[in-house]
Amino acid sequence: MQLTAATIHPLAADAATQLGHGWTVDPHTPDGDVVDLYHHDGRHIGIRPQHNGATLQLWATGIHKPGDNNPGPRPLGYLKHWHAVIHTRTLTTETETAAALLRKLTDEVIPAFDNVPTYVGHRPALDSADRTTQQQHTDDLPAEEPPAAPAEEPPVATPRTRKTAARKPAASAAEATAAPRARKAPARKPVAKTTEAKAPAAPRKKAAPRKKAEPVAE
Repeated sequence: MQLTAATIHPLAADAATQLGHGWTVDPHTPDGDVVDLYHHDGRHIGIRPQHNGATLQLWATGIHKPGDNNPGPRPLGYLKHWHAVIHTRTLTTETETAAALLRKLTDEVIPAFDNVPTYVGHRPALDSADRTTQQQHTDDLPAEEPPAAPAEEPPVATPRTRKTAARKPAASAAEATAAPRARKAPARKPVAKTTEAKAPAAPRKKAAPRKKAEPVAE
């Protein structure tokens, strides 16, 4: 939904009525695109459309001065501002826009007067309320009983294993490639010696002496 100056004033007036507890539209707000919600204790909340009505900006103006009895842990300082934004592009009707404005005021903007968020998305008021609700819910739950001990399972018989004969280790590669052992030759039978005497050898003849050559006369 695209907001304009003509639609922002009735939305702010309806939000002030829903808030109650002293919240009204400041009658001194000039006619324009800015509406000021005023509380009787001095708090102010500004509302105005931005980006051609695609977003709605809200800001709170602090009233707590140094030394005041501040009700919150981190109060918004005097004349300091805290801003919030509503994206209205996804809102199609005035009813959805009015509900989104009221929810943003009650959940984030008004609690920021007494407890300023420290980072984007921080909602200290809602977080503390959620923790309180969660603690109450936890206290209402019955005490947990200790878990029962698991039932003992019967022992499982283990099957017997048959013993197998140990196999001889296979020959290693070095043993397999070793040269085969040489076989021993059979022993020869001794030859019987004869007792007969051998005949003496015949003497060799001496060769005739060579004749000297006679000199030849010239």
